[in-house]
Amino acid sequence: MAVILKKLKGKSVHKEDQGPEWEHLLTLLKLLLILFLIFSCFHWIVKKRVQHLPAQLGNGAGQTTATKTDSPSFMRLYTVKDGDTLWKIAVTHFPNENPVAKINEIKRINQMVKDAIKPGQMLKLP
Repeated sequence: MAVILKKLKGKSVHKEDQGPEWEHLLTLLKLLLILFLIFSCFHWIVKKRVQHLPAQLGNGAGQTTATKTDSPSFMRLYTVKDGDTLWKIAVTHFPNENPVAKINEIKRINQMVKDAIKPGQMLKLP
C-alpha cells in the first residue's frame, strides 16, 4: 500500500520496495475474493430455500396469482365505526394472520389507494 501512496505523491519507488507491500495487497485481494465467493454461495443457498415461500409478508408486492378471497362468496361486509383503523380491523378480524398482509389485501379488494377510512364506510373483508 505504501508503494501506491509513494507513486501517488510522485516519489520514486525502488524495485526492492515493492515486494512486501504487493504481497500484502495480493493477500488482501485474495481474502476479498474468498469472502465474495462465500457470500455468493450463501446468497444462492438462501435464495433456493426461500423461493417456495409465499410472498404475502411485507407490503404484498409480488402477489400476482388470484386467491379464493377474490370471489364474492368468501367476502363479508364491514361497516367502519368511529375510531376504527385498517390496522385495528385487521387485528380484530384476523388475529392469527399478518396484519400488514391483511391490510394490503383489504385495500386491494376495496380498490383503495390510501389507508384513510371514514365511519359508515362499507369495506369488503376477505
